[in-house]
Amino acid sequence: YGLFTRILNVGFYFDWSSTNIIWCKTRTAFSQAGYYISFTCTCLASIDRFLVSCCQEKYRKLSRLSIAIWAVILTIIFWLSLSIPHLVYLELLPSPSTGLISCSLGRYDTFSNYVKYFSFPVYYGLLPSIILTITGLLTYRNTNKLQIIRQRQIFQKQLTSMMLIQIPIILVSTVPYVIFTEYSLSTASMTKSANQKAIELVISNIV
Repeated sequence: YGLFTRILNVGFYFDWSSTNIIWCKTRTAFSQAGYYISFTCTCLASIDRFLVSCCQEKYRKLSRLSIAIWAVILTIIFWLSLSIPHLVYLELLPSPSTGLISCSLGRYDTFSNYVKYFSFPVYYGLLPSIILTITGLLTYRNTNKLQIIRQRQIFQKQLTSMMLIQIPIILVSTVPYVIFTEYSLSTASMTKSANQKAIELVISNIV
């Protein structure tokens, strides 16, 4: 649903999502669910690192494999359930700006606005950023309090360090993309000059 269709689209000018209604619906639904599941698992891993780094034993006991498995299962079920409306509402419709057929929610303004102005910016940008930032800072604070005296603790600290490095990388790569996407959606109906379109194209390739 991701790289393969992009290669067909860019390299061979063949876009299944604008010619096949089933592909249009399933690609969007499962791609979105995949993004959100991935980010949620990253947030869960960050929360787990925080729990492991806590001095209180009651919090460390929450970092168990059984809890992690159930958390992942519920995450998958939750995001797949939230993707069901895409399977129902997505249609192949002509674009208002170009007239070309595209996979869109054009006729369902309420759900389309929900996706544009709430679902995408909150679930993909704001919520993961807040969770990763808070848990990252709390984990960093806790690790500074711990006295490393055993090999297991050294190993846990290494895992924590990797998570703390990963968090800012995710934030830097995600937040600009969310901001630019929201800008593009908000200005999609506006008339833009060739210079402005060129600038936006360069920015879209960067983010």
